[in-house]
Amino acid sequence: MFTIDDFIQLMRYFKGDSVPNLDTNLIILAEDSKAKATTLFNENIDLACYSTEDYKRLKNFLIPWYSSLRSFSSTMAHASDVRSLPEDHLNKLINSFGYVDGLDELAHTNKIDFFYDLVNLYKIKGSPESIERVLSYFGIPDIELVEYWLQYNSSGQLVFHPVKISTSIPGSLIVAAPDIDYDYIVNIDPHWFLTKKQVNQLFQTNRIAFPSKSPYFGIRPTTQLSGNITNPTITILSRMVQDQYADYAGGSPPTKDIKLTVLNIFASLLDLYLAVLYTFNTIYVKTNDSADPSFLIYDESMLLSNDQIYDLYDTITSRANSQTRVQLEANKLLLNDYFTRLRTTNFIISHLTAGTVLNSTNSDFKNLIDTYISLGNSNYLLKLLLKDLSGWVKNHISDSAPNLASLILGFASIEYITDVINFFKPYRARLILVEHIYIIDNPISDAVICEDELNHVDSETIVDFDTANSTGCCCPDDVIPCLDSTAVIYYSRNTYDCGSKFDIGASIDDDHEITIHISDNIYDIYNYHRGDSTACVHLSYTLDSTGEIEFALQDGGFIDFDNDGIFDAPQISDACHIYVQSIGP
Repeated sequence: MFTIDDFIQLMRYFKGDSVPNLDTNLIILAEDSKAKATTLFNENIDLACYSTEDYKRLKNFLIPWYSSLRSFSSTMAHASDVRSLPEDHLNKLINSFGYVDGLDELAHTNKIDFFYDLVNLYKIKGSPESIERVLSYFGIPDIELVEYWLQYNSSGQLVFHPVKISTSIPGSLIVAAPDIDYDYIVNIDPHWFLTKKQVNQLFQTNRIAFPSKSPYFGIRPTTQLSGNITNPTITILSRMVQDQYADYAGGSPPTKDIKLTVLNIFASLLDLYLAVLYTFNTIYVKTNDSADPSFLIYDESMLLSNDQIYDLYDTITSRANSQTRVQLEANKLLLNDYFTRLRTTNFIISHLTAGTVLNSTNSDFKNLIDTYISLGNSNYLLKLLLKDLSGWVKNHISDSAPNLASLILGFASIEYITDVINFFKPYRARLILVEHIYIIDNPISDAVICEDELNHVDSETIVDFDTANSTGCCCPDDVIPCLDSTAVIYYSRNTYDCGSKFDIGASIDDDHEITIHISDNIYDIYNYHRGDSTACVHLSYTLDSTGEIEFALQDGGFIDFDNDGIFDAPQISDACHIYVQSIGP
């Protein structure tokens, strides 16, 4: 498994040259071999009488040479322990089992676990469980799988209807997947030969069973935005970046210990984080900022391990620990205290900050990014940077951390995932849809305290249109001519039939400003009675642009029902019911 290039790299390493691609596990074994070889010479071979300059030069050559060879033999001796293998050898070991897709995208710890599980995955290859398990190793732990069945929808149209067959989401996601139009799938799949007309004919003649299972399936990856993995991961990453910037500002630049896989350049975590922000803000121009005065960051002692920080976040935000008002209020304070800082303390103060600081901390990196952007490769570059940042997060914060590229750009941005799915899916099945779902479920930040009472006093101006209980007789502005001046009050019986007009009520309401403090019911009715019904009309009303009332006449009623009498005059009513509820203490 070792080549002459591996041997030369180790010799260069012992010489003191920079060998950036040397695996960490191999370095550990090499240092151990060198220590043992040096002890061998110092205690058993060296003799004072032979301590010449030529001997010393020979010794300085033999120790690296012997140590290099012994490192390889030690690696082979420990080959049964996969965790001791160099990365390249681990890849070749997995390749020997027939799997070759996306190995460079796996975090080292995930790759080891994947290898140990590979034989078991082969046993269930082609099942929904195999797809769920393999995607979890690639940073996509929660998915739903749906099969598409050909059938008629409620409108009688041919569709492919999704049926959920498997889910790894705790509690199961209650979000219905949409139907897919028949023509959409037929147009993109050259292997589907039946036209819509042929399917309808087959259904009519042969009575083929509907719904009919198709070879198509869909994946619905789910990201818990506020869960006990995503948020604490972001808070830890944010703290590390803020601390590195503080070191840089204090005169201690962070070590450039991250080798970017494709760009072939070394960068610190601060550099890589700023590069992602700078590239993202270049592609997606930011127009406004959050009004939240705080930002997510772990703000307590870094003596806690990452696992302890995750446990702390889970304890504070757990629904089980926030059953009462007192608990909820206390945990909200703890969450803000432990996992937020005021935005004014953040060195990133605008969308321009990332580029400015990166140019100061690593100008070569900034220039390389600008070159990619100028060539129109900014989207490709952003995917590369997110891949490297995701790998670092998985190796240094948590191997369960979400894939940042999927989280920020969506599932479709991870091109190699298609190859992974195609390897483990059923042979004839075809992936037709990926629908990313984000879940926000944080009982501390997103919950309403049920004991709270809403004491709200509001003042509203209510314009009450022409109604039966209005004041005034007839119409002061002569919009409608008053036919009976005796009708002073609509419901008055004093002059009920004096003038034989049945006390016509024509009135206009004034505007009333009403301040409501208690629960109330306002029930008002508009009534209009036309005295002369020979040309019987209905009356309607609206507001013009100035807010004044306009009246419109419409033909209708029993025309000339009583030979110029008044009995066929139409009675017009318009009811308005306003229910105002003020929640008091």
